[in-house]
Amino acid sequence: MGLRFRGISTLLAASVISFNTLSDDDDIVINEHQQASNDYSRVWMLIRQDMQPESFTNSAFTRAFARHGIDLRVIKPNEMRVAINNNVTTSNSTDATCSNSARHIFPDVVFGRSGSFSDDQTLSIYKQLELSGVHVINSYDAVRNCQNKFLQYQILRAHGLPVPKTYLLNNSHIASDDSIKRLIDTELEKHLQLKYPVVLKYCHGSGGNEVLLIENKESLRALLSIYQIEKRDLNNEQIMIQEYIANSHGKSLRAIVAGDKVIASSYKENATGFKSNFHGGTTGSIPAHFQLSEETQQVCVQASQALGLEFSGIDLLFAEDGFLITEVNSCSGLESTQIANATIDIADKFVEYLLESGRLSEER
Repeated sequence: MGLRFRGISTLLAASVISFNTLSDDDDIVINEHQQASNDYSRVWMLIRQDMQPESFTNSAFTRAFARHGIDLRVIKPNEMRVAINNNVTTSNSTDATCSNSARHIFPDVVFGRSGSFSDDQTLSIYKQLELSGVHVINSYDAVRNCQNKFLQYQILRAHGLPVPKTYLLNNSHIASDDSIKRLIDTELEKHLQLKYPVVLKYCHGSGGNEVLLIENKESLRALLSIYQIEKRDLNNEQIMIQEYIANSHGKSLRAIVAGDKVIASSYKENATGFKSNFHGGTTGSIPAHFQLSEETQQVCVQASQALGLEFSGIDLLFAEDGFLITEVNSCSGLESTQIANATIDIADKFVEYLLESGRLSEER
């Protein structure tokens, strides 16, 4: 007899773990050969389908885990399967989790590297692994919180954290010329007191893509009129208008947070445009080290924790009286910040966090 999982179950393709075929009464049956083998890894790093395992950041994490003698397996979503078997009935409320006797075939930690680009397939995998008792970084809920920038701002403001003034558009704003006028004159200028230029962003954008600087009222009205003519579905496209922070034109900070600590930070500047994303317009500029104050580090940690994240990248803008949080990344790349912090290994700092927090132990 093999070991049996009951309830909702996660199946992994043969390239990861071999399973027997499910029968009508089974969820997952692991054969005795697999049970007895040591063919498992303590950490799974789940990367996006379009990611290269050899990318700068993925390679950095791979090396860091290897230095600590921790087995790591890099997996893509299409290598995994999720199934639900309704034929199994039980009164045990814990049957959705993995039994202790079968626990060893799952990793101690799943490290998700899909971030805001996580599709429903990937999110289903995160959720099921959590239900099976596996610790997932970052969690299903945390990743969902970060997929939509406006949702981020709502949560951050609810925790008293500083974000730019932001207005979420919907279809009623472009229903007519009068609607556009009312939006601009009343909602944006009078109530929110936005000054020009303003920034237009997609809630689901990343890397500085689909971010526009709108110089004046006429340009904003013209753009919204185009949306009206094209019958754009703003309810689904999720576009927001945000205040422009002049002090931060082409400049921003990035803080990498692990648990309750900022483990690295960097300064980015773009002399040729208003965006400072390392992969979105700062070609030719070199990120520099920037030491955040204790107070600012605490704000970054609070932002990460407010969204439920264990590992994150916090992007900050230079405001007149401090900093504003412009984005929290649940799948932070390391390249620009690592370039700016040559004396430390950021991926290694993350692995140290896993060990110090008890998520992993030096020996299993």
